[in-house]
Amino acid sequence: MARIGGAAITGTDEASAKNVRDQIARSSDADFAANARAMFGTMFGDPKRAEPVIAQVIKSDKKAYATAIYELFTIDIRAHLPKITTPVLVLVADGPFADDLQKQLVPIPHHENKLLPRTRHFVMYDDPKATFAAIDAFLAAHPK
Repeated sequence: MARIGGAAITGTDEASAKNVRDQIARSSDADFAANARAMFGTMFGDPKRAEPVIAQVIKSDKKAYATAIYELFTIDIRAHLPKITTPVLVLVADGPFADDLQKQLVPIPHHENKLLPRTRHFVMYDDPKATFAAIDAFLAAHPK
């Protein structure tokens, strides 16, 4: 997964991204766990489904996690999107960034956006049936 122009979506500049990275890397284990629960807890429609993912995040290496967050907000792949030649399926969560994300995908020559209603960031947890149906239909339409 790659964020397409994270700064463009979130308004995060490089200095702010560095600050977030450094705060995460320096946080205590308790603060890291609390922040992971607060952040990831909002990304699921069903809090029970969030728990196993949050447990794994909390076990993560803080420095690696912090670096990944920084890179999500500073690496912009938009210029490379027109070079993608493979058909792409993007499962889009139903939320405030859905329209912006779909607009940013327009440069991909062979892409299909599938908005999954009533889902949050982790669409595969919120609606596994619709997720698998979308993937199955996409693969059937693109057998190679």
